[in-house]
Formats: sequence, structure tokens, C-alpha cells
Amino acid sequence: PSLICFNENDNVVLSDNRDLSILPNGMTTPPDSNKIRQVALLKKFYHGILLRTIMVLDVVKGPKKGKLVKTPNEALVKRCENLLDALNVNKEGNNTSCCWLDVTKILVKVIVVVTSGLPLEEEDSIKNREERVTLLVTQASSCIKEEGTKQKIGALIVDHLMPLMAILKMTANVFQTFGWGKRKKRKSVSTLASLASTIKNNILKMMESITNDCTKTAATATEMPLFANNVLDPLVWNDITNQIKLSKTKTKDRLNTILQQFMDELKTFEQH
Repeated sequence: PSLICFNENDNVVLSDNRDLSILPNGMTTPPDSNKIRQVALLKKFYHGILLRTIMVLDVVKGPKKGKLVKTPNEALVKRCENLLDALNVNKEGNNTSCCWLDVTKILVKVIVVVTSGLPLEEEDSIKNREERVTLLVTQASSCIKEEGTKQKIGALIVDHLMPLMAILKMTANVFQTFGWGKRKKRKSVSTLASLASTIKNNILKMMESITNDCTKTAATATEMPLFANNVLDPLVWNDITNQIKLSKTKTKDRLNTILQQFMDELKTFEQH
């Protein structure tokens, strides 16, 4: 089922194109309209954040001779203000709680602080901005908890990790623009590298979890359950288990390919 639209009164219109005729009576599960609505709002939020962040980076100008540009870029300020406003959109009707979402929000604030200094403080200098973003990135690292690896990994990749990795890469590019490249020995850079390492360790646990699940399925799927003894031919059951194992293996390969790409990107943050 998918969401077509919903209005201010929370009236949800769904499109359900499942072929329910192939299922026995009583086995159909009604779609959870609230969950579908939450997912749609989350994707809308991430889409808006990514689009606005790209627009901010499009007008960013780095410092000249180690000093900030004296005349503020009006387009940059407006786009950063719009980006900050967009961060609050997720609070309206979307109760999604996830450590990866929190990290992404903080990194967006990091990008805004580095590029524009917003929200402005009495002293706005490169040093001041670097100190502020160092605290924010440290806060982002503390948000990541182990339960982030216990969700359905396939959904987690699409719903949260892909947007997070995009924002993290944009953050590194902004740091580079302001002279805080990945190889620089600065506190802000090492803090961002520490965040990348924390994310990498969690992704490694996800990859291990996927492999363990596949191994467990291969070990247990061969035993025919008692209820099937008098119903299924052993050859049929053997074919079913082989298909289950194949499906698990293909799922593992697909997910690990994506996660490995994330790992390769995160390794570029390592400091030697």
C-alpha cells in the first residue's frame, strides 16, 4: 500500500494494489495508514533537507586569507535560514524517533554554522565557528546508540543512512572549503573523523548481523516443522528451504554491497 494524499484532518487516502485473492480468508492484513503516513512525512523531510543543503553549498564562498568575507552573501543567509526552518518541519505530525535522524539534523546545523555563522553570535570569526561546530559534531557522536543497528537494516539504509551519508559528505566538503580538510590536524577535523568512525563501527555491526542471520537461516531451514510432515512431500520442502536460503543470500549480498560503499567513504575520514 502507498500514500496518495492526506489532509489537515489526518484523513489518509491509500492506494492498495495487492492481489489479496491469492491469500486464504482471514490472512489479509489491513494497511497501517498511520505508519505509511509517518514514512511519507519522513521521506518528505529528508528530501527537503537534502535539496536545501545543496542550494546552500551552491553559493558558499570560503574565507580569503584566513578571514571571513566582510559582506554577508544575502542569498546564502536566506538559504541557510530556510534550511534551519526546514529542520522544524519534521516536528509537525511526524513522531519518528531515530538516532540517525538526530545525527543528520545536527550535521545540517554544522553546515549552516560553518557557512553563515547562523544563528549569529557576538563574535563571528572562523575560530568561533570552528569551536561551535566541534561541539555540535561531538553531540552528534553521542547520539549514536547501539539500538540503531537493531532495526530492519534494509529499511534503515533507505530511510536514514543514505541521507545521512550524503549530508556527511557535504559537511566534509564544507570543511574543506574553509580550510579544514580531512588531513588537517585540527580539533574540528578530528571530531568529524571520530563521528565517521562511530558510524563505521555501527555499519560493521549491521554487516555482521546480516551475515549471522543468513547463516542461522541456512542452519535451521532444513528441518521440516511438525505441521508440514503430513502435508508436504520432503522434496517440496527441500525446494522451499533452498529458495529461502537463496533469497537470504541475495538479500545479504545486496545490502552488504551498499554498506561496503558506505564503509569505503567513511574510511576516507581516517587520520594517519
